[in-house]
Parts: sequence; C-alpha cells; structure tokens
Amino acid sequence: MDIELWVRIIKEGIKTKKINPWDINIEEVADFYINKIKELKRFDIKLSADVILVASILLRMKSEYLYNQLNPKKEKKVKKRCKKEEKINEEKLIKNVKRELKKIKKKNTKKEVIIYNIDDIVDEMIEEENIEKIIEELYNIISKKREIIYQEVFKNKDDKIKYFIPSLYLAYENKIEIIQENIFDEIILRKK
Repeated sequence: MDIELWVRIIKEGIKTKKINPWDINIEEVADFYINKIKELKRFDIKLSADVILVASILLRMKSEYLYNQLNPKKEKKVKKRCKKEEKINEEKLIKNVKRELKKIKKKNTKKEVIIYNIDDIVDEMIEEENIEKIIEELYNIISKKREIIYQEVFKNKDDKIKYFIPSLYLAYENKIEIIQENIFDEIILRKK
C-alpha cells in the first residue's frame, strides 16, 4: 500500500527530530514539514495540492497551540486538537490532519474554483480606473461601517477582483486589518 507523501513527511519528521511519537510537538513537526516542502521544491519535485494543504493545516495547528501557550487565560474557542495540556500522538495527529483535509475538500467541491491571472487583473484595473481612486473608495466604505464582510459587500466577480488588491494595499499601509478565521471562511476588513 502506497502511503501518501504528506504522511511520509510527517513520520520522517517525527523520526528525524527524535520526537516522542506518543507526545508529538506540533511546533517541531510543522517546522520540519515546511522545511521539507521547501527542499522538495528546490529540487523541482512536483508536489500535490494535498501536500501543500497539509502544510497550511499544520501551520494553523501550530499557531493555535502557540496562542494557547501565550494566552492560557484568554477565552478563545480553539479546537481540542491543539490545547496546551493535551498530548497528541502520531496516529492522532495524522487522523486529525486527514479529517481537516476531508473537511476542506468537501467545502471546495461545493464551490466553483476560478483561477485568475494576477497580472491581467492588475492591468485591467489600471486600464479601467485610477487605482488610487479605488483605494480611497474602499477605505471610505470600510470607514463608514468600521468593519465589513468582503463577500457580502462585494458580491459580483468584477467587484471582488476590483477591490482585492486595494484591500491588501490598505492592510500593508496599516489602515485596515484583514481577518479570516479559517481557510475559505469569510474575509473581514476592519478599520484600525
């Protein structure tokens, strides 16, 4: 039976880092996994979408774990899988990752996947309107309400494309905050 590449990388990380398989250190496994992906890409090895997706799942698990360590008294609904006091073994880690992968894939099958060429989008925006005007318009929309849900305000494809890069620009300028709790969840734009 062929074991999936992402499972092999996790198991290799646990073995290489000499991590106790009955008490997994999520931080070390996530770091090893990301470094392994970078190494494989450097050798131009084609990676499946699952391998990349697992990296994001592990990073989220690591960030939840670290958040709980740094903020043990704060009330935050973080799933059990990463609580500071809970031990997680190799089998449970792989099972949790498989469950998360399955949930994400199930969500994605319901949505139409559209791939846009970013250069074309930027060229189109520059041709259509003055980008500074679009940024100012977006900032005014956010300022009025202090916080907006991107997908509710910009419902059609053209508006989503038109205001996406200006959103990133405003976040870079530290004028707004972009929040997305989970992969593929709604995007919140909040004025700082």
